[in-house]
Amino acid sequence: MKKKVIAYDKNGRQTEKEINYIPFRYILAILLTAAETIAVLAIVIALMYYIPYFSIAVLLTQIFVILQIVNSNDNPDYKIPWLLVVLLIPVAGFMIYFMYYSRNLSKKFIRRLKELNDTKVKDDTKELALLEKEDILAYRQALQICRTSNTHLYQNTQMKYFEIGEKMHSAMLEDLKNAEKFIFMEYFIIE
Repeated sequence: MKKKVIAYDKNGRQTEKEINYIPFRYILAILLTAAETIAVLAIVIALMYYIPYFSIAVLLTQIFVILQIVNSNDNPDYKIPWLLVVLLIPVAGFMIYFMYYSRNLSKKFIRRLKELNDTKVKDDTKELALLEKEDILAYRQALQICRTSNTHLYQNTQMKYFEIGEKMHSAMLEDLKNAEKFIFMEYFIIE
């Protein structure tokens, strides 16, 4: 939502009023999406009505979409709603699936993310060499963690153990007040 400030004169005094409104381009995008969906559904329903074998093609497409959803490697929490949409809304279900299911990023976006990751390369060789001299087992573990999770090794950090979470909150508030650049917090619940 955008905010717009309007200044006007009321009883000889200058008054400002803030107005919240939804930009026209958002409304237009929603209306165009709805119009596109309705147009595609109308075309498919008209084709089913006027072309005899088109309904068989629609049925086969629906079966194909159901099999594709079932055989995908997606999380079941994501599969079940799509299956319900495709099964409960016969023609519109698979049309909506084809229009909105794809969760793949565009090649341009993937390239931009890769460029961002390449600019933030940190050289861990110094820290790894020091750790290797100090403790070979810790070095191997750190090297494996850095390689598999695309993280980095840092030195001169502090760690504090709290037996119960209530003690942690007061110390955390104090650390937040004294922070200069970064605070990295990591939580583990040990049973």
